Amino acid sequence: MQTPKSKFPNDYTFCMTQRDTRDLDFGTVLRTTFFMLALVLSSAPTFVWSAQKLSPSLSAQCARAPQIIIRAQSTQAKIVRNQPTGARSALRAGWRIQGLTKFDRDTHVTFQWEKIRDRSGSCIRVKEMQVMIGEHQPNIWLAPSITHNACLREVVLAHEFEHVAHHKTYSDQLKRALNRKLRFLIRGRMHLPLASSTSESAAKKELERRAKLAVLKLQKPLEHAARQKDRRIDTPQHYAQELAKCGL
Repeated sequence: MQTPKSKFPNDYTFCMTQRDTRDLDFGTVLRTTFFMLALVLSSAPTFVWSAQKLSPSLSAQCARAPQIIIRAQSTQAKIVRNQPTGARSALRAGWRIQGLTKFDRDTHVTFQWEKIRDRSGSCIRVKEMQVMIGEHQPNIWLAPSITHNACLREVVLAHEFEHVAHHKTYSDQLKRALNRKLRFLIRGRMHLPLASSTSESAAKKELERRAKLAVLKLQKPLEHAARQKDRRIDTPQHYAQELAKCGL
């Protein structure tokens, strides 16, 4: 489609925990957190705590499964006037952008804790675990230069809504997978005994690590599938087919 004055990467690492995908012309800006920190931690030595003999009663209380709450941000798109960050960066690189859709495919995990003790010792357990899929609904931005061409505006808007449909499928599938499978992935792993050599904060960090890795195991393949769908419609060949509808 358009030739850039300088190279602009389609997929690059923004920072340790975020990745932005900018597909240009009819494009997307995709902000996705994969809990990269959790991936780094997963290669570290397994968390070790001192053995502690808890009473059967306390062990049973500690091992109770946490309540799991799964929520998802609205996937209904909102058309915005202000250029997203991705559009500004691409324009500085010399790209001509006709439309851009920005998603939030992050998963945010929060916890409620419970500390239980009796004469035999104590433990820390996850009492409640909430997973939120995304914090912001999709935003669609259309370049002002196309608004005077009704056909082009319609074609670009339809393209951006294809990205929104991919995002909705991702969000619905992930919510369904988390509701069905997360409890099995974390079963028996959401509590730790607290010995004299084990700090409460260290135990919480380990339990958070386990939970986030379980979420990631379900999230990663679905996010990859959604990204592949986006890329299949963000090619020069596909752009040309769509622009041909308006004789361009």
